Amino acid sequence: MDLAGTLARSTPVRRFAALAMAAAALALGGCYYPGGSMQSGGASTYESTTFFPVTVTIRNTLTQENIWTTDVPVGQQLVIWFNDNMRPGDALLPDTMDWELMPTGTRYGGLDNTVPMPSASCRAVVVTKRKGPEAPAPVSADTGAPSGDGL
Repeated sequence: MDLAGTLARSTPVRRFAALAMAAAALALGGCYYPGGSMQSGGASTYESTTFFPVTVTIRNTLTQENIWTTDVPVGQQLVIWFNDNMRPGDALLPDTMDWELMPTGTRYGGLDNTVPMPSASCRAVVVTKRKGPEAPAPVSADTGAPSGDGL
């Protein structure tokens, strides 16, 4: 049985519900594009290229302290997603940030790393360019993943 046939035989309310759920799944699952989703609360994506390698830092704007940083390897992208008020018992770090490094061009995938963060009004994402050009990390032939320690 195909989806078109199922939708044709369903009631208008069921069709609307199915379409609404599909749209919500796409919105919540997110698509990762450089520059972000262009909507508030979406994922932000930062790519490193040979001539524009980047470092992404999260800064506490109250203390001017850098609280998290990573050098995005060339040929990779960093995807981050902030979640508000996930730690309501912690006044200093009430939010969380989910993040993942993945190959450039990846549009979907899980963000398996989580770190506590200050609230949105107390944090800034700072992107800096490292000196380039920078060579991409060698890729392991058996897994397609960057070779070497830590990746």
